[in-house]
Amino acid sequence: TALCLETVDRLSPKNWRVADYGCGSGILAVAALKLGARQALGVDNDPQALIATRDNAQRNGVADHALDVALPGAYDPAPWHHACELVLANILAGPLISLSDTLLDLLAPEGTLVGEILICPDVAMAFSQSFGTHWYEECMRYLIHGLLHLAGFDDLEPEPRRLMKRHEHRWVRRMHEHFSLPKNPPSAKARRRTSFPSK
Repeated sequence: TALCLETVDRLSPKNWRVADYGCGSGILAVAALKLGARQALGVDNDPQALIATRDNAQRNGVADHALDVALPGAYDPAPWHHACELVLANILAGPLISLSDTLLDLLAPEGTLVGEILICPDVAMAFSQSFGTHWYEECMRYLIHGLLHLAGFDDLEPEPRRLMKRHEHRWVRRMHEHFSLPKNPPSAKARRRTSFPSK
C-alpha cells in the first residue's frame, strides 16, 4: 500500500478519474482525490470496507459526489468504461489475474495500472532453510513467480504448473548468470527438483 501511495503521489493525478479496485479502507482512492483527481471509484467485495472508505473520505474532506463506492458488479459500468487514467489494484496476484478484464475495461487508453506483488521475508527464510538455498534466491524466485502469473501462466493444474516451473527455473538461472550471486549447495538443486517437478 505504501508503494502504491508513493506511485499515486509521483503520478500526480490532477483532473484524472481513478478506480481503486479492492479499495479496503479507501486510502488510495482518497489520496488520489486529495492529490487532485476529479473522481474516484472504490470497489471491494467486503461491505465493511465500503463503509470504511466512505468514513475515511468524509474525515478527509472528500466531497460525496467525487467518490463512488460499490461492491463488484454493483456500479454502473457505462460511465467508467475506459474512463480511468489510473486504475489501482492493490490485491494479490491470483485475484489480479482473474479481474484483468474488469480492470482493463476501466482503464483509459494510455492509462496506468498499478498493482503489487507481495513477498513475505519470513516465508522466504523458511523455504530457504527447507530447500538449502539462499534466502535472497527464494525472494527472487517469488518475484519471478509473480511476474509469470501476471504474464498469464498458471500453476493450478499439473501440466501448466510444470511449464510455469520450467520458465521459473530458467529465469532464476539467468539471474545467476547476470549477477554475482553465490552458488547454492549441490543438494539444493535436487531438493528443488523433487519439490517442483519439471517435464
